[in-house]
This record gives sequence, structure tokens and C-alpha cells, in this order.
Amino acid sequence: MSIASKLQDILAAKADIKDAINAKGGSVTDATPLDEYAQAIEDLPSGGGDMISLIDGSIIEVNVEVGNIRAYAFSGCTSLIRVVITGTVTIIPSYMCSGCTSLQEVQLPQGVSAIRDSAFYQCAQLTEITIPPAVTSIGSNVFYGMGALQELVIPDSVTTIGNECARNCHSIQKVVLGTGLTRIGNNFLSPCNSTSYIIISNRTTPPTIGSNFVATNFAGRIYVPDASVNDYKTATNWSTYAAYIYPLSDYTP
Repeated sequence: MSIASKLQDILAAKADIKDAINAKGGSVTDATPLDEYAQAIEDLPSGGGDMISLIDGSIIEVNVEVGNIRAYAFSGCTSLIRVVITGTVTIIPSYMCSGCTSLQEVQLPQGVSAIRDSAFYQCAQLTEITIPPAVTSIGSNVFYGMGALQELVIPDSVTTIGNECARNCHSIQKVVLGTGLTRIGNNFLSPCNSTSYIIISNRTTPPTIGSNFVATNFAGRIYVPDASVNDYKTATNWSTYAAYIYPLSDYTP
């Protein structure tokens, strides 16, 4: 990434913080120097100082209450530990927290309907994430490189998942796929060698999957509805993993 494009990302993040401060009753403008934002946050009424905490000049915690968040809003903020998004946010934009290598916690509002490409790309310390029940689409590379993630639950509302969504999540052990899924892109869990269980919960019709759904040396099990075992074993691309497909009734938590 060039210096010019990185500067644009910083300016976009500054604009998001400015909007959040003003939404909380503050008063900053485009001309306000970034080093004055901390004081503006402390001066906010009704506890507004909890929105963003600054330690040694690094953004450590961000609470966002505005309606829109720009792409790359917090991308590359390597000191960012916690992100809490509330209010009327409905779209988690592309690359929102990409490269936030210290990020440990994310809270998303219930009204989110889409998580765009690479939103949490390479957030290596993020051990868990709860996908809100209103989400219908998850883009490509959204959880790519989340090396500490251990479990991923896709709610029934999700219909499509992009390419390489959870690729290189080397600690992931369990994945639950909801009933609404119709399409999953290439390299969904490849190469995630520690995955022990993939559970297709009550999705009787096999969703379309791309190539390399799981790692080539996958040694876990894929549990599907009992009545659909043969359908999964013979479906396009699913047939590659026929030896790993078992009836859901065999699953023991």
C-alpha cells in the first residue's frame, strides 16, 4: 500500500471518529487537529468519554454509535483491542478492522445485515466473534487469518459466503453452518488442519460449495441431516469429502 493510499485511510478513519464525536454532542470539524480529539472526547456530555480510550496516543478501544462506517475505518490499527458497534449500523464495511493484530473483542449490533470483504482480515488475536442473527451475506476473506479463532457459528439467516472466508484459521475446531445457506465460495476452511467438526444444522439441500472446501488433509467429520447423507455425498464438490460425511444423529457434543 502506498503512502498516499495509507494517508487516505487515516483521513477516512479520522472522519468516522469526527462523526461519532459530533453524534455524541461534541463539536469538531475537519480542521480540528487529530491530537485534539482526545480532549474533545473527554469533554463529551453523558459519558461520551467511554467512546474512545487513548493510551500513549494509541487507539485502544472504540465504541461506534454512528449509522455508517467507512471501509478501512480502523484498518492497520495494531493497538486496537476492542471494538463495540451499536446504534443503527447495518453494514460492516470492507477491511473495517483488517490488520488489527491486537484486536481481542468485537461486538456487533443485532441489526447488521451484511459483513463485507476482509472486514476482520488477519485479526490474529480474535478468539471468537458472534455473527448477528440478521446477517444475510458474508463476503470473501472476512475471517481470513484469524489464527486464534476456535469456533465459527453461521446463523440461519446467512444465505451466501464468499471465497476464502475462514482460510488460514489454524486453531478453528468447530464450524456450525445454518439452514439458510445456498452458496459457499472457494477455500472456505482451507488449510485449517485442526478442524474436528463441521455441522450442517438441518440444511437438507446441500448448499453449493466451491473448490477446496476444507484442507486436503482434513481428518474431521462433516455432520449433515440424517435423511440427506447420500445427497451430500453425491453433490458436486461435496462428493470429494464423502468419506467424512456422517448423519447428524451421530454427533456427540
